[in-house]
Amino acid sequence: MLAGCCWLSYMAVYQVDDAYIVYRYARNLAHGEGFVFNPGERVEGVTCFLWTLALVPFAAARLPLPTVAPVLTVLSGLGVLLLLPRVSARLGDRKKPDAWDAGGSVLLAAHPAFAYWCVGGLETVPYTLLLLLALDDQLREQARGTGRRSALWLGLAALVRPEAPLIAAGLAGARVFGGPGRRPGERLREQVLWWGVLAAFVVPFLIFRRLYFGDWLPNTFYAKTGFGLMQNLHDGRVYTLAFLSSLAPGFGGAGAVTVIIGVGMALALVAFGLPLQRLRAPALLVCALGL
Repeated sequence: MLAGCCWLSYMAVYQVDDAYIVYRYARNLAHGEGFVFNPGERVEGVTCFLWTLALVPFAAARLPLPTVAPVLTVLSGLGVLLLLPRVSARLGDRKKPDAWDAGGSVLLAAHPAFAYWCVGGLETVPYTLLLLLALDDQLREQARGTGRRSALWLGLAALVRPEAPLIAAGLAGARVFGGPGRRPGERLREQVLWWGVLAAFVVPFLIFRRLYFGDWLPNTFYAKTGFGLMQNLHDGRVYTLAFLSSLAPGFGGAGAVTVIIGVGMALALVAFGLPLQRLRAPALLVCALGL
C-alpha cells in the first residue's frame, strides 16, 4: 500500500489529455449549452457519458474539474483496492478475507499503470469499480441462488463505457451454468429478469443517443475504428503489447507469440474454470475483457 501511495504521489502531476474533452462537455452542459463540445454541434465526442454527467454538478459549482476529477478517480481506486479482497474471498468460498486475499490489492496498488489511471481524470478506474461491484454481487447471487443487483452495476457501467455489455455477456454465461435458480425454467426466468434490469439502463440511453446525437454509437467509435480491419488489428496489437510491456519490460517484440500464448491461456482458463462453479464467473469475465 505504501508503494501505491508513492506511485499516486509521483503520478499526481499527470493527467490524460482526453480529460480536457470531458471537462469541456461537462462545463457546457452545466452552463446550459447542452451536451456538446462546441455550442450548437451535437456530436458525442466522449466515450464516457455517465462519467461526464457526474462532473456536471462540480462544473456548475465552478469548481476546477482538473482538480476534482482526479480526486474522484483516486477515491474509486481506493474502492477497488478495498473491494478486491472480498471478491477474492468469495472466489475461495471464505466468509472473510484473509492475508492472501489482500495480496491482490497489494500487487495492484504497487502497479504504476493503476496509479496513473487513478489520477488521470478519466472514467477508467470508476468503470473498473463498477465491474468489480458487479462481479462481487454476481458471486453472492450464485451462492445464495437469487438476486439481480449485479445487473444494476453493469447497467451503470454501460452508461460509463459502451463495451460493458460484452462484460455482461460473459457474466450472463456464468449464470447459465451456475446462476440463480435450480431448474432450467427458473434459470431462464432469472436470466430474463437479469437482462431486463440491464436493458432498463441501456435501451433508454440508446434511444436518447439516437434522438440527441443522431447515431447509435458515440463518434469516438468511428474515430478509433474507421481505418479498416487491418489497421484496427494493428492498433489493437500495439495497444496490447504496450500493456504487456508495462507488466514485463522488453516484451514488445513478441507479437505472434503473444497472440498464441494469449489464446492458449484464455482457452485453458475457460476449460479450468467452467467445471468449478465459483470460478465460472471470473473465468468468463476475464475472457470477455480480453475480447
